[in-house]
Amino acid sequence: MEKILFALTSFLICFILTPAVIYFFVKNRITDTPGGRKIHKASTPSMGGIPIMVGVLFATLLWFTLGELNQSRTILFAVTIMFIVGLRDDLVNLSAFHKLIGQLAAALLVVVYGGVQITSLYGLFGVNELPVYIGIPVSLFTVIVLTNAFNLIDGIDGLAGMCSLLALTFFGVWFELNNQHLYAALAATFAGGIVGFLMFNWSPAKIFMGDTGALAIGLLLSSFVVLFIESNYALDASSPIRFGGSVATGVAVMILPIFDTARIFVKRVRRGKSPLAPDKGHIHHFIMRMGFEHRQITLILASVNLLFIVIAIIGKDYSDFIMLPTVVGIAIFLG
Repeated sequence: MEKILFALTSFLICFILTPAVIYFFVKNRITDTPGGRKIHKASTPSMGGIPIMVGVLFATLLWFTLGELNQSRTILFAVTIMFIVGLRDDLVNLSAFHKLIGQLAAALLVVVYGGVQITSLYGLFGVNELPVYIGIPVSLFTVIVLTNAFNLIDGIDGLAGMCSLLALTFFGVWFELNNQHLYAALAATFAGGIVGFLMFNWSPAKIFMGDTGALAIGLLLSSFVVLFIESNYALDASSPIRFGGSVATGVAVMILPIFDTARIFVKRVRRGKSPLAPDKGHIHHFIMRMGFEHRQITLILASVNLLFIVIAIIGKDYSDFIMLPTVVGIAIFLG
């Protein structure tokens, strides 16, 4: 019940604050101008992460106990670092190098100080325990790649918000069932803020999430993926909430950003381009060229994301050796 209170509080703050944020940025002409790769038709504010983060901050300070605030300080501070990096990039473009430095600082905080680490592959690819000097780099790579992958799907109205809402709901419910109430509370709090934001981000969007929100939420989700993988494998085999394919389940929940990023990187390299070069080759761009509108594309891709979550739940008793090829194979087939 208290998780609903957390979500409702962040929702109300975000819902009330967003129109003021929109008015301020429009009045001061701090907007995202159409043209080039940008597919929106009107100048629109692109820092929707501000009301989301204010809603989350207000809810955590109001309802979290001092012990909960102390326990969650590492991940909240890391998310705040990513929020600041994204805000700086939305206001004045950061170079890829400077943005990576900020992302690395936040990831180091979560992985090294917060202990959000991959310690084993549990037999996947024939690998079990990972020594620290390998586990930390693998964890850093996972967090940074997933954070940026999520940021890349923030290309049309409502898509990043819907995908993050699905992921937060899955992880939040699982953490609650696994008695990891702090992470469940964080998931609920962010989910509430995102719902409030989506009220103004649904097509035609009055505000975009921007790097301000996408990088911060991406870091949270990537941290949850690692936490889920580790916590899930630590459960007894007889546990009703244990997934046999922990890695496959994490991939299924984040399938859209993972598949889109992998697809676009391969496509660019095959064409002799830099994998970091921006273009209109993302999945949502492809579907748009088929004649679909923003809200239709968002509903299609969110439904696909939900389908993969359902597949992971249905196949929860099967190991990664079965589920990972299944999830990847279905993604390639649909792609």
